[in-house]
Amino acid sequence: MIPRKEVVMAILALTSIIIILFEYFAAPTINLLIMLMLIDIVIVAVLSVDLVSRARTSGSIRKYIVRSWYELIALTPLAVFYFLETQTIIGALLGA
Repeated sequence: MIPRKEVVMAILALTSIIIILFEYFAAPTINLLIMLMLIDIVIVAVLSVDLVSRARTSGSIRKYIVRSWYELIALTPLAVFYFLETQTIIGALLGA
């Protein structure tokens, strides 16, 4: 049986992906976008606490982070990508 905590973390990660895809394909209004960003920030915070918890219990935080570096990238909130898209040079590179 899969632990409940793992199921919750998987659902949160999937929800975060759905939010990103919705923002990309649906072009939400500014109010909806702000709400989605706030929800995403809460999800990222919960997933960050889980990552730190797993890193501490692994025995070596540094080795865990090096081994799981991709999780740090996945913890980037939607708001950061939106901010980068609105910057002229970075937005041009991301939009290309």
